Amino acid sequence: MECITKSNEKLEIMIDESCESPREWDNLTMIVTVKNNHHDIGDIQVRDSDEIRELLEDKKAKFAMPLYVYEHSGISLKCFEDKTMVGYPYNDQWDAGCIGMVFTTEALLKEAGLFNSTKKEIIECMKTEIETYSQWCNGECYGFRLSEWSKCDKCNQLEDKEIDSCFGYYGYDHDKNGLYDAVLENSKVFKTYKDIEELLS
Repeated sequence: MECITKSNEKLEIMIDESCESPREWDNLTMIVTVKNNHHDIGDIQVRDSDEIRELLEDKKAKFAMPLYVYEHSGISLKCFEDKTMVGYPYNDQWDAGCIGMVFTTEALLKEAGLFNSTKKEIIECMKTEIETYSQWCNGECYGFRLSEWSKCDKCNQLEDKEIDSCFGYYGYDHDKNGLYDAVLENSKVFKTYKDIEELLS
């Protein structure tokens, strides 16, 4: 947890241990993995790569990319479309490897309102979903509590009154995930990202 104060306000940024898995949302993608590799990562587990190919055909996959994992003091997931790439995107043959596929279908594209989007736009949306899921798998989920200090007129003790709090922010980059914006919206003393980051550093 990180805690900073400015004037009469205190900002606490903490890990959100009960953050919902993004795979519970309405996703553009489906993730299929081989059971023997990584327990419960993904939406569907199959026995081998042959079953993955059969599933992609059965589901009529429109776009598909290999899913790679890097596991070393945490988990990182990544997918890419470039078929000319050889080896692991993490450049580590011991702690990384391909564990399955990420794909989408025409039905999922229609549900997401992306049916008329370009291939590049769809691929980027797919990668973004995997990035968010990777952050959740690695415990990169955060929340904040913003409070105001005041002195009690009767007992002269300092009181801590909550101004705002919110959880469910994915990723370390708080100016990108929206956490800073939520703080600035309700704070009287934190006015810019710089106000927060200078005190955190």
